[in-house]
Amino acid sequence: MDTPSLKAVSEVEEAPVTGKIKSALIHFPARCNALVEVELYKRKKKILPDTRYGIALDDATERFDIGEPVEIGDSIEVITKNHDNTYNHTIVVIVEVEEE
Repeated sequence: MDTPSLKAVSEVEEAPVTGKIKSALIHFPARCNALVEVELYKRKKKILPDTRYGIALDDATERFDIGEPVEIGDSIEVITKNHDNTYNHTIVVIVEVEEE
């Protein structure tokens, strides 16, 4: 997701199956300097991270185990918030949904 300087961007998709949101793989490119936060929601419930603020890293790719039950058609939303007052940043988020 390309996130402009000092903006928040949201992308929503529907769960393709009934099962669980198994994990999220998030890539932060170099020079994010922990200035870009990522949050993941199911419907309107925040499921990642379980803290007030989002996940913010620099030059890192991390997999986060989730295990959240999901029904077909549930909204899965990724929000990125760029607190960098100079640069846009492109964050990659892959959400793994497993059918049960």
